[in-house]
Amino acid sequence: MNGDDLNETNRESVLRRFSGRLESVRLAVGRPSYAKLQAIVEHLRPSTVSTVLRGKTNPTLDFVLHFVRACATFARRSGHPVSAELVDENAWRDNWLQVQRQLGAIRRSTNGSRAGPESPHPECAMLAFFWAYHKLSPDSQAFFRVLSLHLAPGFTLHTAYDLLRTSSDATLRHLEILIAAGLAERSDNDSYRIRDLLGGLAAVLPRQRAGHAQCQYCAARW
Repeated sequence: MNGDDLNETNRESVLRRFSGRLESVRLAVGRPSYAKLQAIVEHLRPSTVSTVLRGKTNPTLDFVLHFVRACATFARRSGHPVSAELVDENAWRDNWLQVQRQLGAIRRSTNGSRAGPESPHPECAMLAFFWAYHKLSPDSQAFFRVLSLHLAPGFTLHTAYDLLRTSSDATLRHLEILIAAGLAERSDNDSYRIRDLLGGLAAVLPRQRAGHAQCQYCAARW
């Protein structure tokens, strides 16, 4: 088994464990059908619920919280006893973040194993990142670090401000700053992607330092 296959196996294992924990909540509250969950929270499409609970995709934070909320509501309406700990949204937020950290580590391992002499100017790309990152304000730097370490590459505006506990306006303002700096991009009206330079390129150049002029030169080429 090569490195990519091993990392894919590890990724699937992480998702299956998490999906199993989500499914245990549904079973504990009386095994509501996917259609009944959607009747409680309309965002929970049965096809999406099925895909997530089979461990086939990495769920968004929005999905996890909506799923747990729907299960808790079903239990309450049906008079089915369920422990508060099992449907604690803050605990599930932490669980989801832990999964994202695990997946991020696997993704960085994959990127690092692919980097080699044939990679086009990895040093220049890293220096360009440092130049763009260090021009940000401390608040925007912290915002970028949290998103890049805790979120999957793609996320919605709602997921970002829910994670960071900030207003949508403040989150959008920081995202616009990151886009202008070349550290993020908008994929559609409400979806964004973080450029994972902290992960992939850090594996190529973990401790490189460079002068101001060299960073500026690479930023212009990036």
